[in-house]
Amino acid sequence: SYTCVYVCMCVYVYVHSGSAEWSDKTEGSLWKGANIIFTDINMPGSIDGLMLGRILRKIGIGCPIVAVSARGDEKVRLDCAQSGINEVLLKPVAKTWVKRILVKVLTDHQASKIVE
Repeated sequence: SYTCVYVCMCVYVYVHSGSAEWSDKTEGSLWKGANIIFTDINMPGSIDGLMLGRILRKIGIGCPIVAVSARGDEKVRLDCAQSGINEVLLKPVAKTWVKRILVKVLTDHQASKIVE
């Protein structure tokens, strides 16, 4: 299932959860308006969070992607970076960390758009 949540000053946050099946909704139109995307690395279904990151980057989605994982070792972080995922949050996720990540990745993303 997909949930669109509005947070701090009309930032569109798409939280990708549940079964990850490729469909028309995941082929780009759902993601185009997102300012940031949260996904779990280990999801049931045909694609996991790493595959989702690669697919979204391939279809031109440029907003930050944050993965949520129970593991935070260097391999997970490297796999995420190679999949186009910007940050990794460790479970259980605290509200304070979500706030920090939102500020960090959205600030970094806006700065990179200015440099381009």
